[in-house]
Amino acid sequence: MTICFFGIICFLYLGMQNRISARAAQITYLKEQIAEQEDDNDTREKRLASAENLEEIAEIALEKLGMCYVDSDQIAYYSLDESDYMVQYDDVQ
Repeated sequence: MTICFFGIICFLYLGMQNRISARAAQITYLKEQIAEQEDDNDTREKRLASAENLEEIAEIALEKLGMCYVDSDQIAYYSLDESDYMVQYDDVQ
């Protein structure tokens, strides 16, 4: 009788451990998804902020500083890498 009771307890314990392991794996996966989404959000926010800053800079340059747009013979074209922004991980000295 005691052996059966002990066997049942062990079986239930192993089942519970299995469920805990599965939940831990799911939590890890969801945390990774959250981190990816936060990085994506940060990237989008930086793009929006830089676009707003460019508009403000152009407005100040044209209206307050008296600058004007360039002529077509003053334009030089060059190719860019695929990324159109950069992430700063440390202060610039």
